[in-house]
Amino acid sequence: MNDESTTVAAPQSLEQLLKTSPELQDQATLDGLSDLITKAAPIIQGRRLHNIIDLLAATSDVIEMADDNMVQKLMALYEEGIGGAWAISNALRYAAVQAAHDEIPADNLAKPAAVKQRRRRPPRLKYGYKPGC
Repeated sequence: MNDESTTVAAPQSLEQLLKTSPELQDQATLDGLSDLITKAAPIIQGRRLHNIIDLLAATSDVIEMADDNMVQKLMALYEEGIGGAWAISNALRYAAVQAAHDEIPADNLAKPAAVKQRRRRPPRLKYGYKPGC
């Protein structure tokens, strides 16, 4: 066996990584990191970064669980929902067109007056007296 393939590099300290990484020697990169740290400081100090990491973990779990069967079921549910909404909207549109074209019978024209008579209030009694009390 070859010992070169099993050799693991020793971990570098953050200071060594900052000094040896060519990407971090560029001034524009350092300026960008400085701006990022300035903007991220309140999030880190307020422990709100934990919430963002939890959200990312939950999203990752959902993506990992999404197999072909789950995607197929969600697609079928979406298609059935859209189909039902489309059928209801067509039925409502058809009913509105039918109602607009139908003639109002002559005996229904007298109905509003009859409805007004039924809605008349009873006469007010003096001093709250009610017969039979």
